[in-house]
Amino acid sequence: MPFRTFSLVISLAAMFASMCGVVRGQEEPQDLVQTRAQYQKDVEFATRPIRDRYLSRLDMLKRSLGGRGDARGAAAVQDEIDRVRGASADASGLGSLVGVWKIVYTTGATRRYTIAADGSVTHDEDSGKVIPPRAGKMTAKGTDIVIDFADGAIERLKPSGKKLVTELFTAKSQYPDGKPAFHGTGTMIPIGK
Repeated sequence: MPFRTFSLVISLAAMFASMCGVVRGQEEPQDLVQTRAQYQKDVEFATRPIRDRYLSRLDMLKRSLGGRGDARGAAAVQDEIDRVRGASADASGLGSLVGVWKIVYTTGATRRYTIAADGSVTHDEDSGKVIPPRAGKMTAKGTDIVIDFADGAIERLKPSGKKLVTELFTAKSQYPDGKPAFHGTGTMIPIGK
């Protein structure tokens, strides 16, 4: 695939992500959040084969340059491979969690999380009561996916089929080897609920 076409796809995705940030300060309708999540999944599905072909060609080019003794050229190609893989990491790994989730903890308490494609998370409901939105960030830490609301706690997420298993550590120092204070199970909330 020509580099210009790939760059256009990446540019359009970046433009869409920046447009999403303009409205983030306001409360968005859940239908919009869910529709956007489906759109982002569709874009990832459609662009994955293009990205995979590009990565395959880059790998062949890197081997060719390395075989000719062009270490600088091979290193530059590796940088491009790392950039492309990094740009798609959220979409392929964390992107499957994009949407609105209801988390039910073993204590009976519930939370509602809205997870965006850029990894931002909004917690805006506790046990059925709307609360002032709390902003958090979802990131990958090794093989773990965690949410950090910058309140001293950290929550580990584990996708399990269509469910989301969570472990809430009330102190970051307890993560990853300590015992979580709470366990929960999340279910994605359908559009319009």
